Amino acid sequence: MGISALWYDRNKLVFEGKISAPGMVAISIHKRTTEVLNCLRKNLIKEQANRSDHLIRWIPPPESIIKINVDGSFYSHNNNAACGGVFRDQEANIVADCLAKKGHELPNGLHIFDAPPPDSLHFLFSDFHGCLRLRGTI
Repeated sequence: MGISALWYDRNKLVFEGKISAPGMVAISIHKRTTEVLNCLRKNLIKEQANRSDHLIRWIPPPESIIKINVDGSFYSHNNNAACGGVFRDQEANIVADCLAKKGHELPNGLHIFDAPPPDSLHFLFSDFHGCLRLRGTI
């Protein structure tokens, strides 16, 4: 709850130039936390047995639909953000892709590759074949 409220107020400052009073942020965090705890007590939110890891894999879309999977990353040491995504059809053919991590290595702007960068081929190959990967969660 706290991180969400702080991020929201940070974005208000960065994008709108509006500063939130610290006391109001604290009240907002307290209200959100109380609301979630009340929902948990009433069993409105089911707790998961294991929150540390979950299995993920790509699932094809229905025929004639293009599926877009996206991701992003942020490096706080240089205030650099990047996003990426893969556009694929029902047969897992890559229609277009862009890679978040690769975006940090390139100058700002849109970069389009004729072929996937060599250092990303093993990820694309594993994903294409439906290999499961463990991904940590918060």
